[in-house]
Amino acid sequence: FSDNRQLRLLLLLVDIRRDMRDEERLVLELVRNSAARAAVIATKADKLVPSERRARVAELHAAGGIRPIISSAEKRWGMDEIWQAILEALPDLP
Repeated sequence: FSDNRQLRLLLLLVDIRRDMRDEERLVLELVRNSAARAAVIATKADKLVPSERRARVAELHAAGGIRPIISSAEKRWGMDEIWQAILEALPDLP
């Protein structure tokens, strides 16, 4: 990661229904030690009721140190936030 100057953003997709794995935390640590940024995407959020969703977001945030973007491909949740993260990571064009 640290040698790749082209890498600007890493999107880490994590199923909101499970805990973050050690290797996912390791990837986030590698990104923190590079010039790139990371976004955690909590997928399948539509599968949980709102109270469970809030609790899982807090747990994923604590585990990874990054507030996750709540997403659901089925319900189209989070797509605007994901695109915003991507656009913010793009270099400025002359």
